[in-house]
Amino acid sequence: HADYPDYTGKKDEVFTNTGDLTVPEGTTITWRFSTAHASAVEVFLADSALPAQRSGKDRFEAEHRFLDGGRYAIGVANEQLHSADTLAYFMQVLPDAYPQITVEQASDSTDEKYLFFIGEAADDYGFTRGGFYYQIERSTESGGTAVSDRGNEKIALEKSGNKAGFVHAWDMGQLQLQPGDRVNYYFEVWDNDAVNGPKSARSAMMQYRIPGKEELKEMRDATNASVQSGLEKVLEELRDIRKETAEMEDKLLQKKELDRKS
Repeated sequence: HADYPDYTGKKDEVFTNTGDLTVPEGTTITWRFSTAHASAVEVFLADSALPAQRSGKDRFEAEHRFLDGGRYAIGVANEQLHSADTLAYFMQVLPDAYPQITVEQASDSTDEKYLFFIGEAADDYGFTRGGFYYQIERSTESGGTAVSDRGNEKIALEKSGNKAGFVHAWDMGQLQLQPGDRVNYYFEVWDNDAVNGPKSARSAMMQYRIPGKEELKEMRDATNASVQSGLEKVLEELRDIRKETAEMEDKLLQKKELDRKS
């Protein structure tokens, strides 16, 4: 009888005359033996021997919770022979896998500080929670950077089987960012591993950076230079148009003069 950990959602199973099994980590196996003329039954594990307990006439039971896989054997003994009849089997134990997470980011076309995220997480058995985390790095007087603030927000996981989707919106306008600030942020989800404790997976680290004062000045200067260059080009085009207009007027006057003389 295989008693699977509740968090896996797997229904317990009964196997008959089968010793080679594949089970999740934390499964409790109960062996029920029917024997003839046996006085003892033992289950030989990798590093110990587990005596089966008598449960009735010619019946024995033994129980073990498997956290690791490997070979094991069952021995039957009577008054004349000790574990003379031994059968070998293999127990494959599947450890709980780490969750996985992917996230896509988009920004509001009218406000680049308003961000949208769409994410998906996957795990072998399910999830317990998810969160969004950020920290703000600010320049120091010594020329380095230091974390000036950090925070987190819960995310709602829409669970479907072994997967979960989520959407999240975040307004960085509320952070009161200063020139030169860097905002690092990521998502993290935890699985429901009840044997070893929940394990987590993080998305790739994302970053938003506010240009520093010098960069902002350079950007303004570049914008002003571009505007100035554009104005000069427009003025040049206007001068060309005026010149062409004047030349056309001269030609019209000359034509009228010729027409009068003829």
